[in-house]
Amino acid sequence: MSTIEFQHIKKKYEGNDTYSVSDFNLTINDGEFIVFVGPSGCGKSTTLRMVAGLEDISKGQLIIDDVVMNDVHPKDRGIAMVFQNYALFPFLNVYDNIGFGLKIRHMDKGERDRRIKEAAELLGLSPYLDKKPGELSGGQSQRVALGRAIVNQAGIFLMDEPLSNLDAKLRGAMREELVRLHNQVGATTIYVTHDQIEAMTMADRIVILRDGHIQQIGTPEDVYQNPANLFVASFIGTPPMNLLPGSVRDGKLYVTDDVMVSDAPGLEGYNGQAVMVGFRPEAAKLTGEGIEFVVEMVELLGAEYNIHGTLGGAHVIVRADAGTCRYRAGDHLKLDLKAKDLFFFDPDTGLRLEVNRGV
Repeated sequence: MSTIEFQHIKKKYEGNDTYSVSDFNLTINDGEFIVFVGPSGCGKSTTLRMVAGLEDISKGQLIIDDVVMNDVHPKDRGIAMVFQNYALFPFLNVYDNIGFGLKIRHMDKGERDRRIKEAAELLGLSPYLDKKPGELSGGQSQRVALGRAIVNQAGIFLMDEPLSNLDAKLRGAMREELVRLHNQVGATTIYVTHDQIEAMTMADRIVILRDGHIQQIGTPEDVYQNPANLFVASFIGTPPMNLLPGSVRDGKLYVTDDVMVSDAPGLEGYNGQAVMVGFRPEAAKLTGEGIEFVVEMVELLGAEYNIHGTLGGAHVIVRADAGTCRYRAGDHLKLDLKAKDLFFFDPDTGLRLEVNRGV
């Protein structure tokens, strides 16, 4: 296991005016599973490649186990990497694919055999050691790529969107496999994904990136329940947080200009000002009292429904249990929102307003 420290890391590609990664600061502890998540182009893969030594660091220091790594060759960093493209050798069987790196390092044949078979057993690949990659499923191929990383017994695993080529059902199964594997091997892991579901279900901590800047670092629970800004609020959550333009007038909170939602506890200092108001789909309750809500579409997700509709002309999503949902497009319902379930953001800076939302 290893610790990794990013100190004011920056990356600017030649010919670019702006940094692809800007002032990245983070300490990753021994054995942590850290997920970098964000939209395409946010800098997450670039940051991972700087850890691996595949990209130069423009400014700042990368420190692994108290050693500055900026100029250390990739092979000397004690790192194993798993890419989106499995990059298996089609002419080698599973046994030789897993052990390829050990063979070119001229490791003793007996030790090489022991490591390969241990990794295969751990990953459920023992019955497939004689098969070629063309005979394997996508999930089995991904396990081979993981096996190739495991046999190196590295203290750090780097994974760059390793599940993106798999179908949805297999991705779910492989998420469980990767968490189990991490718990058994114990290596410090950085995992890159654009899929916030992967981030929420796998990470010890999540690093949310946008345009090369860290937006928030925290546990899955923390970034979901306490988003730092509008971007995090809209990015984390499936479906995402509902966000509506609002204002505070005479101690009351209004959204979409004229819909009075509730009293405005903690917002007294914002009287007469605009705010962005957010609430999670599960926080709103469809009852006999409250704000008018017009149903536009109902999505069945198995045990629950996502109910799409309008509130004061703005689109929102409300979640309801499948056993209680009897709604159809065009229904006029009442939406109950409690002040304690509302989030408030500055519409100009996007930053969350720290206010007492009540109980």
